[in-house]
Amino acid sequence: LLLHGEVRADHRTCWRNLHGHRGRGGADGGSPPSVPAVVPGDTPPCGIRLPPSFPDLISGYRELPEFTHLAMAGTSRVFAETLDYVLTCGPRADGPGFRSVRSAPVPGREDVVALGGMPNESMPSDHFPLVCDLELEEYGGDL
Repeated sequence: LLLHGEVRADHRTCWRNLHGHRGRGGADGGSPPSVPAVVPGDTPPCGIRLPPSFPDLISGYRELPEFTHLAMAGTSRVFAETLDYVLTCGPRADGPGFRSVRSAPVPGREDVVALGGMPNESMPSDHFPLVCDLELEEYGGDL
């Protein structure tokens, strides 16, 4: 949503993950009492669009990581998604902005799976730290 300004109603990944969401701590071991579980069919997909006044955002990573969180249940069930981002505004006509200069690499999927998912002894968090260098840049008129 933040990088593209919209999520279309037919965006399968967004709505699939919404329908698969379950909270923790409720009487059923799933959703908290105040947050009902989302069940497929209960919530029809709808498109979401940011207003034109919302600034255009760019990622600090020129190529988004394949995932920033990888959890495993046993050896066959893996949840790997990009959940974390470094976002900023690029240069624009009404003022300066940032451009991505470089970013730190993140481990590959097979490496993290071999360690049993995250967190593990080598990666104490369940999310990768995203590190990038940004450079302040004036608008040059050719964006």
